[in-house]
Amino acid sequence: DTDDRVNIEDSFKSRDQGSVRIIIATSTLAYGLNLPARVVIITGVHRGIEEVSELDIIQMCGRSGRMGIDTEGDAIILLPDTQSEYLRKKIENPGDIISQINDPLIAGFHIIGEVVNRSVQTREDVYKWYGRTLASRQDMNISKQYVDQLVDYLIKNNAIREVDGRLVETELGKACTYFYLRPDMLKDLMENWSKIFEMGIEGNDFVLTRALSRLRMYDEVIVSKADKGYIEPYHKASKAMESTFGGSTEGQSKIGMAYLNMLKGVKGVEVKDGKKLMNSLVSLQRGLQSDIERIFQAMMYLDAKYTHWGRGTYWNGMAIRIKYGVGPELVDLCRLEGIGGGYAKKLYDAGIRAPIELVTKRKEGIMALGARYEGVV
Repeated sequence: DTDDRVNIEDSFKSRDQGSVRIIIATSTLAYGLNLPARVVIITGVHRGIEEVSELDIIQMCGRSGRMGIDTEGDAIILLPDTQSEYLRKKIENPGDIISQINDPLIAGFHIIGEVVNRSVQTREDVYKWYGRTLASRQDMNISKQYVDQLVDYLIKNNAIREVDGRLVETELGKACTYFYLRPDMLKDLMENWSKIFEMGIEGNDFVLTRALSRLRMYDEVIVSKADKGYIEPYHKASKAMESTFGGSTEGQSKIGMAYLNMLKGVKGVEVKDGKKLMNSLVSLQRGLQSDIERIFQAMMYLDAKYTHWGRGTYWNGMAIRIKYGVGPELVDLCRLEGIGGGYAKKLYDAGIRAPIELVTKRKEGIMALGARYEGVV
């Protein structure tokens, strides 16, 4: 629940008697939020198969021992002994830090955060704020025209509003800072799902993958020759829906096909008409998977605070479906601790359709889960 998340963060920052003292979270907590801690524990230095950069590790460690709050702080990194010397050298000799704030998307995200915190309230404030950034110190100067374009972009994407010359955040803007997601991405997702709910087609998996992929940020995704052959049926089907749901670029269709594979549980190899077909999008799917929970948490927040669709647990169910590659009938079973897509299907095939039936149909549950049964129940 997004309200719980915000309340937990506020409680952790307060440090009052009885407040939250420990937060377990993904690495996204290290960015965008002013959330200092006395101790930071990092449980690994890889995201999937990719190694986290030394600058990102330093950023995470920087949450500990914040000046003006603690007199000292500790950052602990858990990793195999064989990697400790290698990582120590990387952290002690990081690459040059070059400001990325001149990227409008990165700058826009920070400005939303400053508006939320009330430290920036006008366009002139944005210009002054930029003068305090690393980019300004590195002589990456900007014009007031650039500031105007940046603010206009945020207004166009509903991240902020301008009321009598003052900049005010929206709930969509707050979602950007809470979940570290681009405003244009959230606006496009919101508009896509508004159309889906209006048309009553949320039960169509192909449409759902189009809603996830028909985003401006995917317009220019590179599509190789091999990709074109693989996504051709999906792209043709997208074109056939152009009159009702809008068109898609090839890049968007590539993303959509990857999401469709994830919903169907397709990984490295797919069998079609008795033939094995290599999935050229498997690496892309891994990357998309790492963000999917965050995306649907943001959608749940927007549902509760902004659009009022009243869909509740639908969003968590979508994240489960894509994570495990299951249909909607298996979602409730996958909510059980220790039950993934494979075990959920075994339970379903054994006649167990809901978690409570693990108790009422004990024999079938034991047959499906074996030794795992007692732990799950």
